[in-house]
Amino acid sequence: MRRALLRLLEPRQYRRSDEANRICMDGLRGVLLDVGCGSFTEKHTFPPDVTYIGLDISERARDVRADAHELPFADASVDWVLLVGVLEHVDDPDRVLAEARRVLKPGGLGYVAVPFLQMEHAAQDYVRWTEQGFQRLLDAHGFVTERMVTNGGFFLVLDYLIWHRFRDAARRRSPMALALLPVKVLSRLLAEVARSAACNQYATSFHARVRKP
Repeated sequence: MRRALLRLLEPRQYRRSDEANRICMDGLRGVLLDVGCGSFTEKHTFPPDVTYIGLDISERARDVRADAHELPFADASVDWVLLVGVLEHVDDPDRVLAEARRVLKPGGLGYVAVPFLQMEHAAQDYVRWTEQGFQRLLDAHGFVTERMVTNGGFFLVLDYLIWHRFRDAARRRSPMALALLPVKVLSRLLAEVARSAACNQYATSFHARVRKP
């Protein structure tokens, strides 16, 4: 019952993230390098003709355990690079992007997603980007942005933040969870009503499909 309730109250932001994933990963092909893969493959399936390589610095690495600052791959050796929810956790985002560009073939594609209005969510969590700051970062590394997707809207962000506070309280069996429940239900309804009102000023994350010229 508790798990079903949590599932029912999950923020709409998660659905928007799934939509952004579909848009930005459309047309996957060839050799795909997923940098900082974590558990991404548990949530997504890839076409059978894609050669997937999951890289992570932790024991969660699916195929290759290595540092994103020094990718153990030759220049121009992959067709796609994924950097989904990774740049905020690394010491040097510029170095990681430079490495991603290096291993991409000319004309190769990338999917890069970064947070904006999100809580600190890991032991190593260093930075957030506005849309302008994110675009500037991609431009500085010579990527051509084919599509930028905003995951946001005022009520969607509000619902997302309340959800995490509610879930934490529920896991600790805190009385705060009961107090937050009607607030969470209301925020979920507001997020549904305003679901089409994406807004760069109030966004949980930005998602870019990029190309190496």
